[in-house]
Amino acid sequence: MYWIFYCLVSILASFILAKNKERFSYIIFILACCIFLTPASITLNGDDFAPAIFTYLYGILFEQNYSLRPIRPLVLSLPTSLILLYLLAVIKRKFF
Repeated sequence: MYWIFYCLVSILASFILAKNKERFSYIIFILACCIFLTPASITLNGDDFAPAIFTYLYGILFEQNYSLRPIRPLVLSLPTSLILLYLLAVIKRKFF
């Protein structure tokens, strides 16, 4: 239940962030959604997931744990989303 509410709020926040910039609004929207919605596991062998960016910030600020483990999914999903955005732009230019 909490993930559904979090996803809806994240999409709304991404939309508000993207609406401020008119030129690259869809790129900002996709990247913000990617940053806010990428999950990372909280423990090594657990099934509990949390947003990667907030897990990383929590580890740095409160636990003073400077591990890059929570950021790994984000490092994989951001370049993938950028490549997909680039491919969509190329296809859009060629066919429309």
